Amino acid sequence: MRLETMAQTLIVTTKKKFDLGEFDEPEPVCRDDEKLRWSTEDPDLVLSDWKIEISIRDDTDSPDAAPVTKPHKGDDAAEPVVASSKATYYVHRTVLAAGARKSTYFERLIKQSKEHPEVFQSTSKIDLAPEAAKSFPSMLNFMYFEENWQRSDKDLVMLRYLANYFGIRPMFESATEHLQQDLNEHNAIDYMLRAARCTDGKVLSAATHVCAGNIEFNYKEIGKLTFDQMKAVLTSESYKPICSYSSAAVANFCVAHPGLEREQVLFLTDHNRFMKGYFSNYWFCLTFLWLAIKYKLNDNLAGLDLTLKDLAIRSAAFNRQRWYPGEKFETFFKKVKESRYYEPLPADVKVELLEACLSSEKIEPLDPSET
Repeated sequence: MRLETMAQTLIVTTKKKFDLGEFDEPEPVCRDDEKLRWSTEDPDLVLSDWKIEISIRDDTDSPDAAPVTKPHKGDDAAEPVVASSKATYYVHRTVLAAGARKSTYFERLIKQSKEHPEVFQSTSKIDLAPEAAKSFPSMLNFMYFEENWQRSDKDLVMLRYLANYFGIRPMFESATEHLQQDLNEHNAIDYMLRAARCTDGKVLSAATHVCAGNIEFNYKEIGKLTFDQMKAVLTSESYKPICSYSSAAVANFCVAHPGLEREQVLFLTDHNRFMKGYFSNYWFCLTFLWLAIKYKLNDNLAGLDLTLKDLAIRSAAFNRQRWYPGEKFETFFKKVKESRYYEPLPADVKVELLEACLSSEKIEPLDPSET
């Protein structure tokens, strides 16, 4: 037995290798990173076996209603254009329903019987709002090539929405992780607006908290919010009134919303809760003075023996003393009169404002931080 085994081994190791020819076609040149790709142009080019037709709803209430998605190849960034109400994507069942980043929505659909209309036609027809349709290519990019995910930080809230809508847990987790890192004092208002449009209460709450705690970075853009959103900012546990910035935020909001109800203005001008000290410059002084006259706010402010009109006039005089002590009065008051809220004021109020700014009376700060 031992000799037979040795003989067999010798035959195997010394067996002649014949020239049996090569494959008839030349070896194709392939990229190392060749993978399945989606397309909006040619289904045959990407060997597509499924089609997604996105119909874009007429959502005129959305600030982003006009932009939709321009057709492009799957490895390019989405480019917004004003036009088409429909977009078509040529994709693959395996990626949609069985890939590492599959969609449970498409998985359930594709596993339906062939009598199901969408399965029979290998076509999904989906209605989306404009902003969701705009972010749809970013969703496909995630499903196809996560490691090179082409997406904008502005898509993150919508991608969370799409992840929930289509059942893509990894995308929800990835978008959430990126959002956690990206949300800051400079973009909090933008995130508030996007979260509100997506009805994403968690992101809205987080962005409100950041905005409220950093009012000095957000007072210029605060007018973009609705009254309810502004109210949430002012009543947030992270909101702390800051001299100049708080009154600037309230003034800017009121200017951006000229149709506010009287009760809303009363709420916003609650000096004891939401503002601090004198109004920070003559522009804001004139704004609050105009609000006091327009809405007939004649009651004393909480915690102060002053009406809103009185506080606005004293603030103007305080600003004159503090910021323009060496400037000629004519030069200072010329700036005051340039405010668009000066001209509509009643004559007696203009006189009162002029006399207060001319007075040599020393006006003491309302808050220690103003000294």
